[in-house]
Amino acid sequence: TRIHCENFMCHRSFTVDFCRNVNFIYGQNGSGKSAILAAIQICLGAGARRTHRARNLKDLVRKDSSAGYAKVRVTLLNKGDDAYKHDIYGDKITVERTIATRGGYN
Repeated sequence: TRIHCENFMCHRSFTVDFCRNVNFIYGQNGSGKSAILAAIQICLGAGARRTHRARNLKDLVRKDSSAGYAKVRVTLLNKGDDAYKHDIYGDKITVERTIATRGGYN
């Protein structure tokens, strides 16, 4: 399982690979721990207010980015008894969401 973000909140670019069982996210205040959780929420369909980090999705785009968008990608394992249409999607499912500062999102 992995999460990758570009121009999201305080991060220019970051990738986190998660272990299969338990993961601990730790660091100093302001280091981006909440951004990891917000990225997962946003990528899987939550609205900005649900994250308690922004009022609008475009507020989650890194402020000093000239790109004009943020991109969040979450890859989930799709194995075992709980696998979703494994014959179609295989061992992993990747969901990607792009948030533009102008207009909407994908």
